[in-house]
Amino acid sequence: MVAWGIADWLTARNSKKYSSFEVNLAVQIPGLIILLVIMLATHQHMPGVGRIAIISSAGLAFTAAYLCFVKALRTGDVGVIVPLGSIFPLVTILLSFMFLSTSFSGLQIASMFIIVFGTILLAYEKHYKNIPLHVFHRESIFALGAALMWGLGFFILNTVIGQEPWEIVSGFVSISMGIYAVILILFAGFGQALPKFKKMVHNKQGLFAGIVVTLGGIAFFIGATKAGSLLIPTVIASASPLVASALSAYKDHEKLNIVKRAGAVIAIGGIILLNFG
Repeated sequence: MVAWGIADWLTARNSKKYSSFEVNLAVQIPGLIILLVIMLATHQHMPGVGRIAIISSAGLAFTAAYLCFVKALRTGDVGVIVPLGSIFPLVTILLSFMFLSTSFSGLQIASMFIIVFGTILLAYEKHYKNIPLHVFHRESIFALGAALMWGLGFFILNTVIGQEPWEIVSGFVSISMGIYAVILILFAGFGQALPKFKKMVHNKQGLFAGIVVTLGGIAFFIGATKAGSLLIPTVIASASPLVASALSAYKDHEKLNIVKRAGAVIAIGGIILLNFG
């Protein structure tokens, strides 16, 4: 949660300087390298083609989500876009209850929805900057599109969690996303690919965001593998806007109104309650 919150804030800053494809490349390449080294160092077995296809399809959904997320952050406030993008557990929970044999206690269910509700409140924003409604709505649509694709990706991964070690799941997610990032750069213009790769090397902020998000992903998949399900770790990770909003308020002077503050308290309360479930 903390690592992904920091990475979201760094991504927001980086999105103001680089295109969506360039930000995506800088963020995904460190993950590809780090997880490839971990997989080789730990001598992981090669899973079946079917498992690789499932994990890679989740990586594709995450790539689409991240591109939507960066697009929304280019002109949107971190305190609005990050919380909207973080309601993805609603999608994962809904799909899991519909298609998987998933069950939780009443306290766990209540806690998860409290966390998501607090996250939604964090996205509350008055138009104190007089942002045109059509611009605000466009940003919100991209953020909600990111939430939809992230939720779908985590649902897909939930079908293999517990059946493969975290190194395999996290590894093939990161590797596939890194490959997709390179393909997108090449697709955008083969003649411009080399200059874009050179820009990536000098994009220290983007590369650092990639390292941070990768560390967060490793922690996430270790926890999910131990739990045997992605749902609870996914809900806890969705509270990352607490970190991103706090950094934006402190560093970028974005306003934290009373509703946002209440959302932060509610989300934290839900996380504490979930641990008693």
